[in-house]
Amino acid sequence: MHTIPKMWMEERFGYEGEFYSMPTRAVLPKPYQKPHPPIVIPSASPDSASVKVAGRKGWGVISGGLLSNKDLANHWALYRQGCEEADRPANGKDWRVCRSIHVAATDEEARARVYSAESGYRHFYGHMHKVYGQLGRLGLLKSRPDMRDDEVTVETFIEQRTIFGSPKTVQSELAALRREAGPFGTLLLTTVDWAGPNAAWERESWTRLAQEVIPALSKETVAA
Repeated sequence: MHTIPKMWMEERFGYEGEFYSMPTRAVLPKPYQKPHPPIVIPSASPDSASVKVAGRKGWGVISGGLLSNKDLANHWALYRQGCEEADRPANGKDWRVCRSIHVAATDEEARARVYSAESGYRHFYGHMHKVYGQLGRLGLLKSRPDMRDDEVTVETFIEQRTIFGSPKTVQSELAALRREAGPFGTLLLTTVDWAGPNAAWERESWTRLAQEVIPALSKETVAA
């Protein structure tokens, strides 16, 4: 990451590394943004050292959508630590949080869509459930210490990592997420494949999120 800003800012740039080298005579185009575009790093690990480094360096962070609310709160704590080490105030505007969200007219309709056999969420979390199982990381999804691996199902994964419901329910859950995790400034959506009925479901969900949920949530956030 140190290499890229130097590449952007120096008139002539050269690099000698273990795996890659670039001759010093190379002249590269410079970005229009000054001194350079913002640097934002993604992180999917609960105790990511990179998040603290980002705070120290003045970079932004994208926290992955498979992290629990508790893990997100830990990311904010690590980011604040990094900022404090650099004598820089932590700003939630530099923190982006990913989440799977589905909005429907009612809670019942949203639940039926998310858990449907044709649901893109079921397909995605079904795949990730296999990956977590192969990596021995199902413990990250357990709601209690004595929970057996076979009790952690695809439905468990969906329930714990997806915010779904009516506009009012989703607004309430997003507000609660921000109170629990920290003052993230940007919400990023983890999308699913738009195949079959998912195309219409997701289009409606995004429309309701943009027109009904986010405006109300923004007012609530400002008022708080």
